[in-house]
Amino acid sequence: MFPSATDAPAARAFARSWARRASVRRHGHDVAAEDEGYDPSLPDYPIEMVPFRDHDAFRQASPDQVQRVLTLAWLVYNQRTITAEERIANPAFALVKDGRLPGLDGLEMHQAVLQSLIDEHFHTLMHLTAMHGTCRRRGLAAPPVFPDAITYRSLCHTLAGLDDQADRDLAVFAYAVVAEISVNAYLDLIAKNDRIQPAHTRVAAMHNHDEFMHASLLIDVAAAAHAAMNDRHRRRFVELLPQALTAFAAHDFSAWNTVLTLAGIPDADRIVRETAEARRGTALLRDYSGLRRLAVQLDILNDLDFDFGPAA
Repeated sequence: MFPSATDAPAARAFARSWARRASVRRHGHDVAAEDEGYDPSLPDYPIEMVPFRDHDAFRQASPDQVQRVLTLAWLVYNQRTITAEERIANPAFALVKDGRLPGLDGLEMHQAVLQSLIDEHFHTLMHLTAMHGTCRRRGLAAPPVFPDAITYRSLCHTLAGLDDQADRDLAVFAYAVVAEISVNAYLDLIAKNDRIQPAHTRVAAMHNHDEFMHASLLIDVAAAAHAAMNDRHRRRFVELLPQALTAFAAHDFSAWNTVLTLAGIPDADRIVRETAEARRGTALLRDYSGLRRLAVQLDILNDLDFDFGPAA
């Protein structure tokens, strides 16, 4: 039996615990600006997350160039996170708030959604502050402009092929469900790394703390909405989820050319092209447990065109 909006346990728990749990309520606005523990010799981003780290041309880079690559990669990571919040999660929360999706009514549901919007705006503030703090420490005038993230480009491509407004709303919702349920694995890449700037791990860990609750909330929200959809919209939702998950889990090479060029490393085009070819068919994220749990709960696991791998 699916939860209705008024008895969804995650929404109730979220709404009632938010004041004492949410990072925005516990830590204020300046955590990302802290210089505590800053060590200029520590990298800003894990070298093991650089996909071309073993490429022959990159291995010829100087230590200063490598450090600059890792600084720029950290800026990209923050920008990608902000994009996920501002252009994917928040529009979907607004759909719920405005009553544009079925089955999502009730005071506690709307409280939880509005609280989530506040969380997401605080996360944007944290990551934006972290970017500018890094620029200040590393002598950059401002964060460079990088290409849009692959997940957002995928959403825009999907929306461009849909004329019906209800289908477009479902696409925004599906991408947000995937992003909010899967983002913990993305944040963990930084939050659990003890070899980079400690302030960076703190920002990712604080964000991740909130997203664990968001994931539980979105599972309940998706279950309640799915139960209230008509058959056509259920089929569309099932079609959209794998598209969103494929984009969210993919290696995104779009910013690396800019990173290498700004770091002054020759052969940027070739390094990125050859690395992308070598990584074809692989994924950046491999933890699909949250969405798999949702698919099992909705009894749509066998209908999703996505390889979750062996069950945990």
